[in-house]
Amino acid sequence: MSGSGISQSRVRLTPTQTFPRTLLSTVRDMQARDPRLVTMAVTDTTELSLPGVLNGLAPDIAATTPALPVAVGMALAGRRPLVDATSVPMSSLLVDLETIASLRYRTGGMATIPMVILVRIGGRTTSHYERCQWGALCRIPGLKVALPVTTQDLEEMLRSSLRERGPVVLLLDADLLGPPWGEGSEPQAASRESVAPSPLARARVVMAGDEVTLVTLGAGVAVARQAIRRMRARAGVELIDLRVLAPWDRDAVLSSVEKTGRLVVVDEDGHGFGLAAEIMASVTEVYPPILQAPTQRVTRADVPTAPCAHLITPTLPMAKAISAAISRVMSIAPRVTADTA
Repeated sequence: MSGSGISQSRVRLTPTQTFPRTLLSTVRDMQARDPRLVTMAVTDTTELSLPGVLNGLAPDIAATTPALPVAVGMALAGRRPLVDATSVPMSSLLVDLETIASLRYRTGGMATIPMVILVRIGGRTTSHYERCQWGALCRIPGLKVALPVTTQDLEEMLRSSLRERGPVVLLLDADLLGPPWGEGSEPQAASRESVAPSPLARARVVMAGDEVTLVTLGAGVAVARQAIRRMRARAGVELIDLRVLAPWDRDAVLSSVEKTGRLVVVDEDGHGFGLAAEIMASVTEVYPPILQAPTQRVTRADVPTAPCAHLITPTLPMAKAISAAISRVMSIAPRVTADTA
């Protein structure tokens, strides 16, 4: 690919300075309201030196990995830990997260672990790209996983997560966090005023349509908008921001597919064994007679992560590939049934 093609494909999300400010101001407000809230910064001396996202807020506790067990102890003692793990790879947290999420079940409901873990993912415009392996998180029973793409989402999800009785992972896209992760951007996602409040587990219809359902999340929302703008039949696409990965809003997706009869899923996780495959399988199990075309998925290529942004970008779901997938499902004529004949 040419350099100009790669540049045009880069994703622009919400303003990088607004996202960290919203996070810090929300945490400060929650600390003033709830004395049980304790902030904790996790560091990893084996990693490149990256500050946590709560760097502008002095944490109550700073610890090296493995640090999540310390947070569990505080939660069992009646505190509500907010753990900033954005400076360490998500993969290094998986074993501890699986143990934490199972504690309530293994203790017969006696132990509740109200804690929120901030995890960094993505980063299309940076050399610190963290693979979006959220499929691994979603397979952990008892763990809730959410991914905000607007400042309104971030504030609502953080407040809702801190009220949960169990562990919640809040994924933060590096492109939204600003330096040292993202490169800075102009606003593209929905503004704070245009987003209606909604519960933690509810998806949002970003654009209404009646011909094809396009389901995505995170950076995929901005890329999907680019793809839809390229198309002539843009009015027929219903764009859904999943917002919460576990448990994902099946009702919202199934309701949309029942109306459109077509489904395209955009997922920055890998092609196989990921969230896209789960959504497609769930829809096919429930609505095989209603689907007017084979379901389509646009995902990250199953290749190793490159060391620099201009090599990472072509491996991720891009607007051109999304437009092509939408065109494929919309080019198939509706099936004639007894009701429509």
